[in-house]
Amino acid sequence: MLCVAAAAAVSTAARDQLLASVRHRSGVESWGADTSGTVLTLQLSPASATATSGSFSIQVDSGANVVVIAGVDDLGLRAGVGRLLRELRISPGRVALPRTFSYSEDSSKALWQLRGHQYTAAHHGSMFRSWEGFDNYTTDQMVFGTNQIELAHFGARPSNLNNKNPNRKPGIVVSELVQYSERLNAAHMNVSFWWSLDIFQQPRNDTEAAWKGMPRIDSMFFPGGDGGALVWPDITAAVAVLHKYHPNATIWVSAQEIDASGLETFFKTITTPAVRHPLFPPARPLLTSAHPSSAYDGTCIQLLRALHLQVRSYLTGVVIGPHWSIPTTTILQKMPEGFAVRQYPDICHSRSAQYAIPDWHWAWQFTHGRQVRNGLRRCLVRTAAV
Repeated sequence: MLCVAAAAAVSTAARDQLLASVRHRSGVESWGADTSGTVLTLQLSPASATATSGSFSIQVDSGANVVVIAGVDDLGLRAGVGRLLRELRISPGRVALPRTFSYSEDSSKALWQLRGHQYTAAHHGSMFRSWEGFDNYTTDQMVFGTNQIELAHFGARPSNLNNKNPNRKPGIVVSELVQYSERLNAAHMNVSFWWSLDIFQQPRNDTEAAWKGMPRIDSMFFPGGDGGALVWPDITAAVAVLHKYHPNATIWVSAQEIDASGLETFFKTITTPAVRHPLFPPARPLLTSAHPSSAYDGTCIQLLRALHLQVRSYLTGVVIGPHWSIPTTTILQKMPEGFAVRQYPDICHSRSAQYAIPDWHWAWQFTHGRQVRNGLRRCLVRTAAV
């Protein structure tokens, strides 16, 4: 058996994560409490000149019955615990440690600095029927290296988390979104949102209340297509509200479901100060500045020109995901310098998807559909290798 101890300066979060994960999977409720066995110690180590937040090391010495997880900070300890959980051999009633194991990780040298996963609320609030399920799944994501969670497709239907009124009209529930941010913040996860402009506008006061109440927002993604639209004036207005409460939140857009002509306009929009017309005009179409049909059109065009001057000032980068009409390599070639690029692969749909299950028998397709539990490990390894 084993005793899990934490140094005085260490918060109990990492220790609690380790104990809860092992006890849940092994069924051994006393695991980690045997003081006569191996001692696993969590400790903070002084940061070296090169170590960055999230870095850690693990040392297993079976001869001395000692296991040490040393983290640069609490985030590093949580990452170290996650790595150790991957090395443990857990079965009902049994937990085995490797006899000799050493591992160290400098977070600044990670191949991918951002390793995100998206939760959808299209079926259930925050994708889960309970906050316990939310927390458990988030812990599993962290164990395998995820450092950002993004919530998407919320507000379209009543939530199943905290509101039991089936007649409630669709819309966001401020308290749920605030709790989403609180729980991810407590787990040391980056907090991100897929926030369509429809959600921002209906009603805008709810959006502002949610953003104001959230302890953390690291990233905001305004989708252009696939559930959203690129209306630059609305994006600018939304960013102004967001940055009142979260001034360091990064801003991302995409250009999904747009033809080649629209894409050319998109790339010009994010780089050229003087843009003659919006990529996606509002309900009333706008003419070019050379031929305004009314004072309304002329005023809007002048406003759009001013707004487009601000695009570069707040836009962090572009998201590449499903429904782009050109290959990723072409997007990268067209991407102006100074903009970040985020890959956003659709790996959680089984068919009619960016990465569908290859050669899937039609009987399975028609009986299971595109939103089913689908392990694509071998397929995705080949995709990553390419």
